[in-house]
Amino acid sequence: MWTCLLSKRKELFEILKRSLSEQRREVASLLSAFELLGENWREVATISLSENQRDSASI
Repeated sequence: MWTCLLSKRKELFEILKRSLSEQRREVASLLSAFELLGENWREVATISLSENQRDSASI
């Protein structure tokens, strides 16, 4: 009986450990995606600002 319980406990621990590692990978992937998005938004904002300044100068 105890052996069975210990075995099940070990299986559950392995499942939880694997889930945590998968979650860490997903979080890291999301963070890098947000970082790239942030960089792209900075570029878009810079381009838009430059275009607005150019348009204002031509008026």
